[in-house]
Amino acid sequence: MSQLKATVTRDHSRTLVVLTGESDLNSTQTLRDTLEPQVAGEPGLLIVDLSGVAFIDSTTVHVLLDIRAALADRGRRLILVSPQSVVARVLHIVGADQIIPIRASVTEALAAEEETSL
Repeated sequence: MSQLKATVTRDHSRTLVVLTGESDLNSTQTLRDTLEPQVAGEPGLLIVDLSGVAFIDSTTVHVLLDIRAALADRGRRLILVSPQSVVARVLHIVGADQIIPIRASVTEALAAEEETSL
């Protein structure tokens, strides 16, 4: 399995987390350690780019749902972008795509957020 890696970029209005590798039970703590500090951060929108993630399991979905709930409690949003087909399928099967918005690209996520804030 390919180890999960993350890159975090922040600006005044959003945080972008780009994930690569595979996310499963063995990498759940890495995922939490990456995303939880972003919940406490200032930018309103958290975007998680999944384009480089080849596989997720239910533990990953659980972490994403936890992060979404924590952000919502603070009046903030989580948007997932660019999931590969196998990742999108898992998100769909468990219904996470009905709870967490998924967009095709970071640009689309930012445009959707602008429309929401108008």
